[in-house]
Amino acid sequence: MKQTQSQKPPLSFQDQLNILCIDDDQVDYFVLKSMLKRSMTEPYQLEWQNSAHTGLKSLLNGTYDVCLLDYHLPPHTGFEILQQAQDQGNRTPVIMLTGNESPDIDKRAMEQGVYGFLHKEELEPTHLERTIRYALKHHKTQEELRHKSERDALTGLYNIQAFHDIAEERLQHLRLHDKQAALLFIDLDRFKQLNDQQGHLAGNKFLQSLSQALTVNLRATDLVARVGGDEFVVLLEEIPSLDVAYQVAQRLMSLPKSISTNVGMSIGISMFPQDSHTLHGLLMCADKAMYQRKKSGGQGIKTFS
Repeated sequence: MKQTQSQKPPLSFQDQLNILCIDDDQVDYFVLKSMLKRSMTEPYQLEWQNSAHTGLKSLLNGTYDVCLLDYHLPPHTGFEILQQAQDQGNRTPVIMLTGNESPDIDKRAMEQGVYGFLHKEELEPTHLERTIRYALKHHKTQEELRHKSERDALTGLYNIQAFHDIAEERLQHLRLHDKQAALLFIDLDRFKQLNDQQGHLAGNKFLQSLSQALTVNLRATDLVARVGGDEFVVLLEEIPSLDVAYQVAQRLMSLPKSISTNVGMSIGISMFPQDSHTLHGLLMCADKAMYQRKKSGGQGIKTFS
């Protein structure tokens, strides 16, 4: 690797940049470390892992802003490590380093979503810093676009398609670990009256306030989405029993009254895996329970079981 020094434009990182380097060559690692020290203008922390196994473990368990990944990690390749990380939902931007000049490797790197592909023998400090800066900026843009595509425009909650995608992954995890979950299907009572009497602007403000209240009153691990109109769904992961799910639903029941005294909730509850082993089945069961509650006058909770 070439080592030269030059002036660099300032970066715009917040707090400290966390960098993971996965490279089995200690000499190459020390060269990278030296280049970063001379090229980075913002605070950063560098962690080194010298094997594919420990590198993947750190990548999956840590919180990194960028990963510098060596292509040659016997008996694996950097592509294999990246694929395993991506398969498990890791979206850390990766810059791949290689001593090979193969166009095929370069092409595959682009196809697999690598943010930068650097040849070790031609690497310079300013080039490394610029590639990191580009990766962070490009990744931020992609994450913002992904966020917009997953979110309901009015409330900021997940939309139904994103809910389906994420919930399917989480149910698969629960199956593997023999854990339970609950699905709540929520429909607002007398929301149409609010719209008719006070206008759609007031209705929209109510939905926004309620969505924020739902988020605050649920765990960070719970998944909440707006299905459409005045309907919401919530996936409660690792719920020990139906009684606990019912208690959560009771807590949510009080939220509309804190915003508007005229709007209530009807909630249907289904349990995984007792009522269904599939997301579609859970939604159907909870939806059926909710409509039974509606037919009984609304403003209450009905379990499918």
